[in-house]
Amino acid sequence: MVCRCEGRAGQPACRVHSHSEFSRLNEAQQALENACKLVPDYPAALYLLGEIERDEHHLRQSTDTLQKVVALELADSNAQYLLGRNLENQGRTPEAIRHWRLALETDPNNAKALYSLAQVLSKSQDPDDLEAQKALAILHTLQSRPASAN
Repeated sequence: MVCRCEGRAGQPACRVHSHSEFSRLNEAQQALENACKLVPDYPAALYLLGEIERDEHHLRQSTDTLQKVVALELADSNAQYLLGRNLENQGRTPEAIRHWRLALETDPNNAKALYSLAQVLSKSQDPDDLEAQKALAILHTLQSRPASAN
């Protein structure tokens, strides 16, 4: 985090801003947890809660929350992708691959899922693995594209 009160890029965040950001994130997490208690099957609130849990480095908790989301809405491409990322970070690569494939079935243009799947499959040691070859070609295409200016 960069401190905005001095306006100098690269400086660590001051204590006021660090506390403020943490406080807002904590408040958001508490509000989402309360919403999920009131309406436990509301995928949008669960997804946001899963994102916050991931950002707070609570991968197991985030994974559990995102599994609830995809159980409720199998076609949620973003939840499938994020769940895949969590699973990959937990060393559960085959499960991650399955969720990225589900994300791409729902939304073939989900670039994050496509990139993650391509990265993992391109590491295949089997030279006859056609899916890995295709993934490697996709990965090279994605890496050769100029970065978008957002």
